Amino acid sequence: MKKMLGLLLLAASLNAAAGNATCRAKVTDVQLNTANRLVASFVGVSDPYSQPMTVKNSGLCTLNGNASEYCQALYSAMLVALTTQNEVTIWFNNTDKENECPSGNYQSLDKKGMYNFRLQ
Repeated sequence: MKKMLGLLLLAASLNAAAGNATCRAKVTDVQLNTANRLVASFVGVSDPYSQPMTVKNSGLCTLNGNASEYCQALYSAMLVALTTQNEVTIWFNNTDKENECPSGNYQSLDKKGMYNFRLQ
């Protein structure tokens, strides 16, 4: 009985484990709110090496604090992506499921483990 319970707990913890994802999209909106939060919207783009990511009004980082320099650079890159309509790739290491990009409205992409950003 104890072994069975242990196996069930192990299986549940493996299902709850965070996943990694490589996500591709076009930037459709860039915003700054009064809390100095960089917020953006994306529409997914498919390719053989990544998953499409479609999110609206989702936070990327905060312009003040520990990562403010990174956030300012990300803000600049997002504006370039928006105006040129170039695609972006974003890597995550804390998604809900393996190879599943965040989706929906009002996501905190930084809390999903966003760790790399590429403007293409």
